[in-house]
Amino acid sequence: MKDAVVLKSNKYGIQLRLNDEMPFEELKKEVIKKFNDSEKFFKDAQFAVTFDGRDLTEDEECALVDAINSETKTNVLCIIEEDVIREEILKAHMEPEEPEEELLPELNPNSAFLRYDSLTEDEVLIVEDNLVIMGDVPESATVTSGGSIMVLGSLDGKVWAGSGGNEDAFIFALAMNPASLRIGGVMLAKEDHGIFRRRKSKNYAPRAARISGGNVILQEVVPSRTR
Repeated sequence: MKDAVVLKSNKYGIQLRLNDEMPFEELKKEVIKKFNDSEKFFKDAQFAVTFDGRDLTEDEECALVDAINSETKTNVLCIIEEDVIREEILKAHMEPEEPEEELLPELNPNSAFLRYDSLTEDEVLIVEDNLVIMGDVPESATVTSGGSIMVLGSLDGKVWAGSGGNEDAFIFALAMNPASLRIGGVMLAKEDHGIFRRRKSKNYAPRAARISGGNVILQEVVPSRTR
């Protein structure tokens, strides 16, 4: 008999592989139980989620997310479909006039540090390789990575990607409002911070930053069915 629910982590959040034969209400209970049984790994975590193995209606997807958020100690920020991750995020373009240029090159999973929860106030996190944070970076926290940085939550603190001079690194966040942002040796111009400050809601579109033409440039990443 197939497992009711299988949880797998990836670079973008959590993948839920669901049994395609079990009645939905019973399956929902199994999803809640799975997260509660895995509390030590996911407690207070915030992440994006993908569903696999079963065709769900939008109402069923929302019902599962509501159940996870209300009956477990985790918080689903948004739903991202597998094809959206593959086609919309990894192949999105920073500059539409240069379609051959990918916005978010795929991170090497063998050289990425995975942080499963939010940073605390005033915390300083420094890693040598790529970094994935499944949670928030508060305004008083500082994150430094020798590679690229992906924040599956709200980025409000100080962030520096490519700290060893890697100007091919990028920074991605589901909600981006950094106190300061730097890639390699290039800081985001102070006048560009206004595009963040005007957007206080945590529900706005994900953003990515990288270097182009010697400057840090930004663009919203808007998958067609990211909620």
